Amino acid sequence: MESQPKQRLGQQIKETNAFSHTSLLLGVLSSVVSSAIIPALGAGRIATVAGAALSPLLMAVFTTRGGGIARTIGIGALSGIALVISIGGFTVPEAIAGKGSLTANGSGTFVSTERPLPSTTQPTPAAEPTTKPETTNPPATKTGPKVDMPKTRKCPEVKVGNAEACKQIGVRNAGATTIEIATMGLEGDQAGDFNLTKQCNGTLKPNKGCSVRLEFRPTAVGVRKAVLVIQLSPGDVRRRVTITGQGSDGGDPTGCQDGFVPRRATPEDSVCVTPEEQAAARSQNQAHLEEERANPDGTCVDGFVWREAVPGDHICVTPDERTAAQSQNTLNPEHSNN
Repeated sequence: MESQPKQRLGQQIKETNAFSHTSLLLGVLSSVVSSAIIPALGAGRIATVAGAALSPLLMAVFTTRGGGIARTIGIGALSGIALVISIGGFTVPEAIAGKGSLTANGSGTFVSTERPLPSTTQPTPAAEPTTKPETTNPPATKTGPKVDMPKTRKCPEVKVGNAEACKQIGVRNAGATTIEIATMGLEGDQAGDFNLTKQCNGTLKPNKGCSVRLEFRPTAVGVRKAVLVIQLSPGDVRRRVTITGQGSDGGDPTGCQDGFVPRRATPEDSVCVTPEEQAAARSQNQAHLEEERANPDGTCVDGFVWREAVPGDHICVTPDERTAAQSQNTLNPEHSNN
């Protein structure tokens, strides 16, 4: 008999329409509206909670029907569910965002959800030293006085044992101030084949110049080489001039026919060629040195090959010059008296 009254109460609550979709939606909506409006007006959390609870309660009074305890239970249940949904609908997003209330300048609509800001305290800067550290400037590159002078000088061909003057080497002060100049001498393994006959020492005013003179006295056949050193001040800068000359034996050991001379591509080379071909071989020897056609290991740089006019001839020349030397070797019997 006791279950029958419970059945009737449950049926009566259901008939109050308190748990219908429409009643629940209107209850939640009214609670949400109150939760948004009240804090926006500047009220506190207590007023917001009261409004969020009162709004669905009033809405439940109008949306439910019937009477007695069944309706009271329905109104209370509907108001409570709407309030819980409203509080969760605001609190959860605010906690995730961590920026306080979604509807006002508060730390949260119902509870504090604003995350604390990170400390903005700046570290105390270290006290600056009372004396500044000394700064060391990099040493300036010595460029030296501005002068006009050649980088190379070629002396004439001279017979071994004889001497002949080379073209003078001029030095001109191209700067705006007076400079000091000194001829330091000759450097290199073959420097003894060259002799200074006039040096350039003293002061040079702007646009003034002097000259260095020397003679070439070869001690062996072939290309001879030395380096002239000039010192300039202020700056104590040294400039160098490469000096070269060709030593010859002056004879005709091969007995070349009239109009032909020994080629002398190397000191041992006695192939008879025309004077023009002899001069070309000497120019090739000179270019080999001045143009640095050889690699450190003795091979030729790209574009050049060993001439091989005679065995062991490793002067670097063009392929056409190598072919010409081989043709001269072929014609040697026709140009020699031997």
